[in-house]
Amino acid sequence: MPKLSVCILTKDDADTVAGAIASARFADEVVVVDNGSSDRTVEIATALGVRVVHISAIGFGEMRARAADACSNEWVLSLDPDERCTPEVRDEMVALLAAGPPHDAYRVARRNYMMGRWIKGSGWYPSYRGVQLFRKGRMRYTPDVTHEGFELVGDGTVGKLEHEILHFPYRNLEELVYKVNF
Repeated sequence: MPKLSVCILTKDDADTVAGAIASARFADEVVVVDNGSSDRTVEIATALGVRVVHISAIGFGEMRARAADACSNEWVLSLDPDERCTPEVRDEMVALLAAGPPHDAYRVARRNYMMGRWIKGSGWYPSYRGVQLFRKGRMRYTPDVTHEGFELVGDGTVGKLEHEILHFPYRNLEELVYKVNF
């Protein structure tokens, strides 16, 4: 069975990184790729026993590409620190890899939790962020600064997983406004 790496991109995510790591423990490797945190993010990840790689990148496209390069396994799941793998999506990925995936990349639906409730529409459910599960060397990120894109290498195809990950993007309205302005 092919092995799976989970890479988690961080910058000042001390409040969320432990939850992302805990939800990814099923993988053969968990790598936290940190882009200059000044809080306890790196300390927390190190204490949890995952490999931490330090990078300096300007945009998300470059960060995700370098994070994938830092992974040592054939398959990579890109997870943000505010995302959580559910047991259902975990089981689906494990079964998919065991059976031999028919696609080179997979989109994964996200269920968004915002301001005390699960969002059920308005384009926020289900929401997708490019591809999150992919075979290394068969997909590459575009160097966009925000909302990175991707390109398949060769004649590969993109599939969709049936199950979702949980996404906790904003704790409050202040954080939403800050991220929009950023």
